[in-house]
This record gives sequence, structure tokens and C-alpha cells, in this order.
Amino acid sequence: MALTDRDPHNARETARVIYLAAKAVRLEARGRSTRAIEREIDRIRETAQAREDARTARRTHVGAADRTGGSPVTLSISAAVLLGVFLAFLLRSRSLGAGSCVVAVLFGFYLASTGLAAPINQVTHDLAHSVAQLGH
Repeated sequence: MALTDRDPHNARETARVIYLAAKAVRLEARGRSTRAIEREIDRIRETAQAREDARTARRTHVGAADRTGGSPVTLSISAAVLLGVFLAFLLRSRSLGAGSCVVAVLFGFYLASTGLAAPINQVTHDLAHSVAQLGH
């Protein structure tokens, strides 16, 4: 968590930068090089900024929340749970027998361990993303 909302550094990083800056001042007063300390401070700043940029990129629907005055509601349901509920419904309504249900579950289980798993995951991800974008 950032120490303030104006910089990306957490408390540990801020304390480390302050410590290194004080150490650099002492070394400079003695006429010694502070180049290594300055590189470490730069590395800390770059790491904090990269983390903050990644966090900002992950935030979604900020524009929609600003326009509506509130935060949008996102419903996330696992595909496995959704398909499991669908199978249970088919089993309960007797549209699918117990044997067929077992075959469907085993088919999904074995399909997940084949080379088709990655393309199927990509298609379902793209489909879910498209459905999510319909409301925007």
C-alpha cells in the first residue's frame, strides 16, 4: 500500500530511501562517492513506479464509475461452477441421465488435460470479455 496517494512508495520503501539519503549526505560530507547509493534509490523508485503502473493498469471501469457517480457492479462466476449448476439442473429435470452426467464430467476432466485446453480457455475468456463489454 502506498504511503501517500501522491507517490507509489510503501512505508518500507520510503524509510529505506530516507535512510539511504541520510547515508549519502554523510558520505558526501566525507568526500566519498555516493553513486552506489543513488543507483539503489533509483532502483527502489523504479520498482515502486512499476508496481503502481501495474496496479493502475489492473483497475477497470474507472471511467464508468466516474460517469455514473458510483462504482459499477461486477459479477464473477467460475465457469466450472456455472457448468456444474447447469449439469445439476439437467440431471434434476431428467433431461440428462446420471450416466450421461458422469460422461459429461469425465469428458471435461480429460479434455482439460489435452492440447485443446489452452484454445478452449482462450475462447471462453474472449467470450466472457465480449459479454462483459456489452453493457458498456
